[in-house]
Amino acid sequence: MKEKDQREWEPAVSFLLKAMERTRTAESRYRYDTELAALYKHLGRTAQADSLRQEALKSSCPLLKSSVV
Repeated sequence: MKEKDQREWEPAVSFLLKAMERTRTAESRYRYDTELAALYKHLGRTAQADSLRQEALKSSCPLLKSSVV
């Protein structure tokens, strides 16, 4: 997604939101949160990005927690 140009970011957000609706575990959702936060950052939605990053930090997976930037 990071290599895509800006006009493809909004469809990527929609795709991730739909995928998150079908996610059954919190741990899986945290992974989507970090990707979605990166997209929101590119779109200038820093408040939404920060909120999602805070959620991802609740994960029990150390690798996922360390990926939150």
